Amino acid sequence: MYDVKRKDILPTARRNPGYLKKRGLQVVTRSGKPVSLKSVNWKVPANRFPYLIRQLPGTRNALGQVKFMFPNHHSVYLHDTPNRSLFRRSIRLGSSGCVRVEHPWKLAELVLNDPKRWNWVRFKKIVASKQTRRIHLEEPLEIVLAYWTRWRQMRMAISCFGKMSTPGILPCSRPWIGAVDYASCMRGHCPKQ
Repeated sequence: MYDVKRKDILPTARRNPGYLKKRGLQVVTRSGKPVSLKSVNWKVPANRFPYLIRQLPGTRNALGQVKFMFPNHHSVYLHDTPNRSLFRRSIRLGSSGCVRVEHPWKLAELVLNDPKRWNWVRFKKIVASKQTRRIHLEEPLEIVLAYWTRWRQMRMAISCFGKMSTPGILPCSRPWIGAVDYASCMRGHCPKQ
């Protein structure tokens, strides 16, 4: 969330404090108490900004109706989105670090693994209540996230997302391709010379 606050929210709010209200965002203390926007010193650098910014639940919430929290050092989680059109894109590099889930309720049913107790009907009731609900898993679930910006196609061709100008994405470069070829050869998948 720090990067979202630093890169997206604070710069926009500094230029236009009305932006927060329009997006359903609140400035709150670390204990969750709302803060008057007029009392906020917007000139404080993001790394010293003493408040949290939260978005109220609802249809405009960028995280959608459900998010899946799990322990990690990067503040990454899985979440729904109100912008369903994002899933029709072939390249989806618009995230600030978290992972949008196309079918979050199916994932919730799968993760909770108790269809009689946790199912779409129950989820609809929880959402309709407009109350935030935290559900803990009874058994830990191992999560592995792999973020691939490059992959091998048939016949060992390398496909990549991004170009030199795409922020956050390494371009396909000769040294990188050489490293991939070497790693592939170590696993017995050497390209034909």
